[in-house]
Amino acid sequence: MKINCLWLFAWLLPLPAVADLTGRVVAVSEGHSLTVLINERDQIKIRLLGIDAPKPCQDFGKQSRSSLAAYASGKEVRLDDIRKDRRGQTLARVWAADAGCAQANCPKTLDAGLAQVAAGLAWNDPQHGKEIPLAERQRYAEAEFMAKVRRLGLWSAKDPKVPWNLRQKRLEE
Repeated sequence: MKINCLWLFAWLLPLPAVADLTGRVVAVSEGHSLTVLINERDQIKIRLLGIDAPKPCQDFGKQSRSSLAAYASGKEVRLDDIRKDRRGQTLARVWAADAGCAQANCPKTLDAGLAQVAAGLAWNDPQHGKEIPLAERQRYAEAEFMAKVRRLGLWSAKDPKVPWNLRQKRLEE
């Protein structure tokens, strides 16, 4: 039996991101996680690609969740760069109608993850940030820098605790 090496190599490569989806946000669980109703019947839990937010038990965790809910809850959203991480979570960038626009005729949308970082209610996530195109990663890094300079949200705290250290600590216990 002859195996086509090119086919085998292609099989080992990561799958490309799924095509864009649209749906309505039906729940916001954390400052980086929400549930989207697709096709009026299928719910998908999404973690925002490129960011990490404080856990509800951490300082600014509740504010982060409330902020994301204000951007997206109940709104029609577009999901792009959809993929799975190594733990099986669905990651995506979430685009919602800009709150400053009249929703019916507003062409402006905002990247909910970038908005969270700019408000100082999420970190530019070094682990999942690699999945975002370089130009967008730079926008996330700049937004985080400006939030730090302005001491917005979690950056107003003396020593904000990053959630990935909290998760690592729990795994070690």
